[in-house]
Amino acid sequence: MDQKGDVWPCGAAAKAQLAHYLKGKNVTCVVNGKDRYKRYLAVCSLGGDDINARLVADGLALAYRRYAEAYIAQERQERKKKGQI
Repeated sequence: MDQKGDVWPCGAAAKAQLAHYLKGKNVTCVVNGKDRYKRYLAVCSLGGDDINARLVADGLALAYRRYAEAYIAQERQERKKKGQI
């Protein structure tokens, strides 16, 4: 849900924005572990820019504190920008 309580298809929005970021470009991902479901955990970059950080900074992903604290600053900045903190 969004700030107004309306349903917001966040997964579809994130997917569309990610497709826009990556269109026709080469991405590099560095795997740094697996989660409890054996899925790979990675940091992906595009031309040296951290794609994960960009999605968090754009409000399309959350900092997943269970595995890392790497994107907390971006999440906090986005929430501040939206007036959530």
